[in-house]
Amino acid sequence: VHGDLSDVHKIYVIGAELGDEKFSMPHQSLGAGLVKHIAWSPKPANEILCTVGKKFVIYWYPFAKDKKYIICKMPSAGLVSDFFCAAFDKEGICYTGAASGSIYIWEKDGTTNRQVQCHEGVIFSLVYSGDQFYSGGADKKLLVHNAEDLATIEEHKFHASVVSIDFAQKPRRILAGLNDATIVEVQCEQENYHKILLEGHCDGDLSALDSYGEYIITAGEDNKIILWNYIDRTPFLSSIINKVAEKGFNTGGNSRFPDNQRCRVLTVNKKFDHVALATNKGELQIRESGFMLDNVLFRQNVAGPKLLTCMEYSSDGSKLAIGCIDWNIHVYAVERSGAYQKYGVFSGAEQTITDLDWTSNDTYIRALSDDFQMHFYDVAAKTKDKDGAINTKSLDWQTGSIRISWNTEGIYPKGCGGNHICSVAYSNDKTLIATGDMDDKLVLYRNPCRAGSKGKTLTGHSRDVVNVTFSADDTHIFTVGGSDRCLLQWKKVQFHSPKQT
Repeated sequence: VHGDLSDVHKIYVIGAELGDEKFSMPHQSLGAGLVKHIAWSPKPANEILCTVGKKFVIYWYPFAKDKKYIICKMPSAGLVSDFFCAAFDKEGICYTGAASGSIYIWEKDGTTNRQVQCHEGVIFSLVYSGDQFYSGGADKKLLVHNAEDLATIEEHKFHASVVSIDFAQKPRRILAGLNDATIVEVQCEQENYHKILLEGHCDGDLSALDSYGEYIITAGEDNKIILWNYIDRTPFLSSIINKVAEKGFNTGGNSRFPDNQRCRVLTVNKKFDHVALATNKGELQIRESGFMLDNVLFRQNVAGPKLLTCMEYSSDGSKLAIGCIDWNIHVYAVERSGAYQKYGVFSGAEQTITDLDWTSNDTYIRALSDDFQMHFYDVAAKTKDKDGAINTKSLDWQTGSIRISWNTEGIYPKGCGGNHICSVAYSNDKTLIATGDMDDKLVLYRNPCRAGSKGKTLTGHSRDVVNVTFSADDTHIFTVGGSDRCLLQWKKVQFHSPKQT
């Protein structure tokens, strides 16, 4: 059974074996809105299910011949609450978790005369097992209750709200899903030992990505910076972008965090062990890498509150180039101590700078703007070079993030525009090109990729592949999928194509 997110908010019952629709009905016709949770009664003869949401609890009888539903009657005393979860006990009595922190007990006729205060704030999850209930809430607690009177017999405290619960017996364990994308296993027979099974990003889009030795660094729009050990495939350590949330700054999107706690761009200075990241409020932060990720060496708003779109260090680590929506490239002079000073502002583009690269000898920067025009800048002269395409013809490029170039002419499928490719990266030995696209795919090509070249297509993300990078030894590729908030790790294998250039 499931509910949908359409304006009608339908509920469906689907056959498990054949996938055929057994029952459907719009919530909207009953005056009910979005379904927050669905629960089946354990009584097969009753074939009852319950849906809950904003100020409603509804019993459904999808296989009954006469009545199809009962709209449960809200209590006459007190405020009518929103409901976020439901569970039935072995007798077919329904329990619902409310925004008030109370568990409501409902009779089979849809009435309630009992509420038990259990949590401080919203109850997000409620599960029944044998003679116990498990509840999780916004107060970061998972409670175990006696089923008879809902008295609390165990309490487990976490660092974030508990939004999902599962359990296992022999040995007794509890799984807690938290609202910051963490899954924790509570091993009850080992003095309630908490073991983190999964961590990740939990809000907004994930696009900031770079590699550093045997580590990968990501930063998201959830106020998190995570250093991953890709050999063990586990988080090594994490930090936050800003402790204090500033009001009045929000670029929109699907994150609940303000702009000063969101990040879309970062890069690593592998010579000086610095991590540079940009908040959505336009603040540049320089941090120490590795164990000292919490240590902020430098911070400054590069161009006021204007969004920073891309950044890259020079090969010797002495300069940092930053693209901005003000159509300029802001270049900083860098010292190992963490001192950063504005070196120059390179102008001449007529749209936002989206990608940039340094030459291997650090004498030129090339950039791509939103109108898909290439721009070349003489670093020493601090000016745009109109003949840069010719003057850099004999030079090697340290990186390959530019989506439109001679080397990447063949990465665009027939009929696709420039925005189809979201990200490009060269392997460190310059033999491969990896692209992420709007079809949620990672594609590998040999370098150069000229028109007519065929690549190796890999799938795994559910959203646009907005960033891609190689490990330092080129044995792995890493991608992030924007709004799917996933970091995927790919192991490089050799491939051969008869039509590959």
